[in-house]
Amino acid sequence: MDGGLEPVRQLLARVLFDGKALQRVWLDFPAHPLQQEYPDGDRAQIESSKVLKRCAELEELLGVKFKNIRLLAKALTLKNVKYNDITKGHNQRLEFLGDAICNFLAAEYLFKHFPLHHEGHLTLLRCTMVGAPTQALVAQQIGLDKVLVSHIILPHKLLVLIS
Repeated sequence: MDGGLEPVRQLLARVLFDGKALQRVWLDFPAHPLQQEYPDGDRAQIESSKVLKRCAELEELLGVKFKNIRLLAKALTLKNVKYNDITKGHNQRLEFLGDAICNFLAAEYLFKHFPLHHEGHLTLLRCTMVGAPTQALVAQQIGLDKVLVSHIILPHKLLVLIS
């Protein structure tokens, strides 16, 4: 609570791994493949892609600008979408990470704002905050349902369509 996440990462590296080389593996993780492909960002790709144009519209709505906008497209790409040049696949791995982050942030919020509640009640509140029904409602309220990449049509080129 005092120092943020970095001191916890450092402590876990020292506790879990003997030797600096293994600790570095824990601490120095590589960029996502979409970030590696365009290390300075991929925003130049927006004009050539309907999907990325819709993602740019979503950025405006959210007030957040991504250096690598294809990461946003990937986060919005449903599981039934196969490999394509824009997202390089579906969102399941990003969803795994996003779920963990949402749970952490909700837990932190509840822990700090309800200091007298016991852990069982905090767990119920957190589950309500980050559960699928709440996420679906929030996603609909901010317009995510209009930009989910839901399928690909194949003639000879991969075309990603937005539902």
